Amino acid sequence: MKFYELFMKKFFFVILIFLFPNFVFGEGRTYTGSSEGHCTEWANKLLKWPQTSVGREKSKCRIRAKKHSDGPVTCRLKQVKIDKETGMKMCIYYRQGWKTSDKTVSISPSLKCQRSYDCKRY
Repeated sequence: MKFYELFMKKFFFVILIFLFPNFVFGEGRTYTGSSEGHCTEWANKLLKWPQTSVGREKSKCRIRAKKHSDGPVTCRLKQVKIDKETGMKMCIYYRQGWKTSDKTVSISPSLKCQRSYDCKRY
């Protein structure tokens, strides 16, 4: 009897492997950001009896975190050109990030371009 039970367990396991070879148990969730940052500090005022009954008063967020995508990015020097019409030095910077354009700054020809600095994202 033991042999039969062992055989059936192994047979069942092999059948499962062959029937569902690409079966995945994970849930594929994709993060979608909200328009505002997460809450860092909640309003925790102690309320008196009527407001707290049956959970009518909702918690309110006092301070929201700053989103990383709103802050400045690093601009690195990509190329230096001299404009023939005005004689000004054109510093062309590569803006760090995804789907960003280059930033162009015109300065006096006697000055040097900065190697990198913090610039606005857009």
